[in-house]
Amino acid sequence: MDDKTINRLKIRILQIGKIETASSLSKLKDRHKRLKDKIHDLQHSLSEKFHDLEREISKLAKKFATLTQTVYQLQQQVIGIQAEIVSGNPNNPVLQQFFQSRTGQTVTITTPAGTVTGTVLIAGTNAVELRETATGDIIIVPYSKVVAVQ
Repeated sequence: MDDKTINRLKIRILQIGKIETASSLSKLKDRHKRLKDKIHDLQHSLSEKFHDLEREISKLAKKFATLTQTVYQLQQQVIGIQAEIVSGNPNNPVLQQFFQSRTGQTVTITTPAGTVTGTVLIAGTNAVELRETATGDIIIVPYSKVVAVQ
């Protein structure tokens, strides 16, 4: 082979190498664009999910605040009920309303200690105050001791 032929072959090899390099570069650019688009789509999807989580956390925080307030109110009710039990004179709204509706009227109350008849003076939260008919004495009957009323 002469020098001319060798040079032509070298040029041809270089041209083929350039074509292959250009083709590889084009493929790499296409792949890079696809990966870049995929990353963009993933970022967008993650951003939407992040905002959804923020909204959910906000809703849960509101529910937590409501539940905290409810627990506090229930604790206060339990403390009140415990105090009533310890005192031995629990509140009785039903009896209180009954005696309030009969203020100034004569009633007969049966208790474990006996029966008392008198005029209702005051109906409290846990006891009724009467002026006993027979003696005129003021007596207080705790609702916890009321067995029957006439």
